[in-house]
Amino acid sequence: MSVLSNVKHPREAREPRRAASVGVASAAALAALAIGAAPVFAANSIEAGAGGTTIVVNGKTISTSNLTLAHFAKLQGVPESNVNLELDGVAAGNPAAPAVEALVASLTGQTALATALDELSAASATALSPASQSGVNDGAIGPAPVPISPATALEDVVLDNGQPGSSSGANGAAGAAGVSGSAGGSARPRTRFSLRVGSRSLKGRPRSRVAVHYSLSSAAKLVYSGSRLAGGSRKVGSGDGVLTVRLPARRGNYVFRLKAVSATEGDSAQATVTLHDSPVKTVRR
Repeated sequence: MSVLSNVKHPREAREPRRAASVGVASAAALAALAIGAAPVFAANSIEAGAGGTTIVVNGKTISTSNLTLAHFAKLQGVPESNVNLELDGVAAGNPAAPAVEALVASLTGQTALATALDELSAASATALSPASQSGVNDGAIGPAPVPISPATALEDVVLDNGQPGSSSGANGAAGAAGVSGSAGGSARPRTRFSLRVGSRSLKGRPRSRVAVHYSLSSAAKLVYSGSRLAGGSRKVGSGDGVLTVRLPARRGNYVFRLKAVSATEGDSAQATVTLHDSPVKTVRR
């Protein structure tokens, strides 16, 4: 009789110990914050730490590897399902969305936040690889999407603050049903929060400044970033606005990302602009 059926794969054997270690670390992290009952959770101040590997809760820094998705939900004061919706929303409007949603559906409340972010990033990279596109982007308008980094994913999830925006289909449907149910079907439909950019492709010379024009449907917090580009955030009003971005000295194409979070409803919207460093033309005399 074969005994192979009774031998566990080394990875399977490690999983219980790994889950236990994450659980202990998570409990210790939450105990250090001295967080009380559920109503207090929503009052927590949560920010994404530098590098996307930590979060800062009420001034205390906690590694994302020491928090499970269940504990992160408690910190935000929301059900665990809301965290999954937040992770789904990271890829909203991105061709990698189906792959990300499939990955998120396999996560459990005991999954470490760091693991979820890393696997989400890997899923988006695989979905957007040239071998997997097979002409998916043919005829698409705007810049080619780029893989989602763990840091970007964490920033988006923290900005959602436990209330995923209505940009994803599932979320939007749930929101509409909630409004209709609470008002007995007589509530006026809410205007969808939106962020639009004047152009999705801009050119400039190396080290020059490029003006990125945008328009918001309502007041919001605007967060912007990009590889080799300056990042930051600011509170802005509704209507048209401009962000000035300095191009790097090295020639190339750079993706500038903008995310706006409504100041009133908590909805979010995203947009990207590709910035092209163009060579300086010499004039022949």
